[in-house]
Amino acid sequence: MIDLDLRSSKLEKEQQKRLDDARKKRAKEVQQQREHAKRELEMAERAAQRRAELEKEEMARQIAEDDERRITGGIRFLHSLKPYLIEGEDDKVILPEDCLTELTQQDAFGRGALTFQLICKSVTKEATTHCGVREFSAPAGTIGVPQKVIDSLDVNIAEVTSLSIKFVLLPKCTFAKLQPMHNNFIEVGPVKMCLEENLRFHTCLTVGDQLTVWYRGKPHILCVTEMKPDNKGSLVDTDVEIDLELSEEYLKHQQETNKAAHTLGRASPSDSAPIHTQPTRTPSPAEPSSVFRSLNESTPSSGASTGFTDHVALLNLLKLQLQDEPSAQEKQNVVAIKVKLPNGVTKVRRFAHSTLLQQLFVFVATELLQAQCAEISQMRTVDSILSSVQLSTRAPARSIRYADVFHEDIPAKTFADAGLNTVSELVFVSLSLNS
Repeated sequence: MIDLDLRSSKLEKEQQKRLDDARKKRAKEVQQQREHAKRELEMAERAAQRRAELEKEEMARQIAEDDERRITGGIRFLHSLKPYLIEGEDDKVILPEDCLTELTQQDAFGRGALTFQLICKSVTKEATTHCGVREFSAPAGTIGVPQKVIDSLDVNIAEVTSLSIKFVLLPKCTFAKLQPMHNNFIEVGPVKMCLEENLRFHTCLTVGDQLTVWYRGKPHILCVTEMKPDNKGSLVDTDVEIDLELSEEYLKHQQETNKAAHTLGRASPSDSAPIHTQPTRTPSPAEPSSVFRSLNESTPSSGASTGFTDHVALLNLLKLQLQDEPSAQEKQNVVAIKVKLPNGVTKVRRFAHSTLLQQLFVFVATELLQAQCAEISQMRTVDSILSSVQLSTRAPARSIRYADVFHEDIPAKTFADAGLNTVSELVFVSLSLNS
């Protein structure tokens, strides 16, 4: 009996051990299967992530290629050349003869006027501008660069070892805003003619470029501050609208004046109370409307600067208020006003019939300042100049009084209201120094 019991107990233990081993083996196999599935899932995720990265890289490469093709038209032209200075006020460089061969083989001339991007890299900065090409006669490995391009890059050519030049296609420029560096730009009488004379030698413009306009033997430097439709553009076969900003010298002077006035105001508030804090009062018949009164308040006083600087400030302020002239295509409801100044000079400007008559006074005051009329040489405010202007016509005989145009209690008149609504009108200007 004892042997049977022992044998039965031993058999049960062996069976239990086999069952435990089987369960452990099964559990191990399940664990291995789970780990294998997890590894496969991780590998699949990594493969999918890698495919997504490759697709993203390929898409970025395609976009970059499309952008490059849009910029260059598919023409591959990129070189680093050693610059040397050449004469000229234009923006056209001189390239080596092998560049002509390279561009010709890619039919670059079929794209129109050649335009290039110039990049100058240094330790501290990277400057970019654009240029055209004058000829292909430079020594191999070099590029002839005019002073205008050097000024636009703001570099010392003696310190530049190489310039990167790349063929690019530029959109046609439709608008450019220029800022004179100094107040003496007011000396340039025929501004439009001088700018056209200068820009006709240029192939393109870039925001940040510097232009030099010569007038009566004197150079006047202007900076390109804004362009449309892009910050760079071609000037070939396009009509460009030019706008002028206040000069950099004048803006610095204004900042210094405002800073000094602010400092003085903090030191003695009662002595420097701003005009707008005074009680509201009814304007006199000879007082200008609020727009022009604010101009007078922002005009430098005669004690703060010289008379010449005052007139620069006045001219710049008036130009900001002068509305754009109707385009040449606009024929309906437009009148050409011929203004005969006291010095005998006749100026012409077109106005829409719906334009406020105040604009005619602004235009006349602007022309008087540009002509440096002796009668207004001692005037230091917009109000004093505008109120001295007397306008008249002879057929029919009528006078246009300053008080009737600028009085705030009188409804604003347009050119049509004043009867200036024919194809053209001749207006005579006289000055009343007792106004």
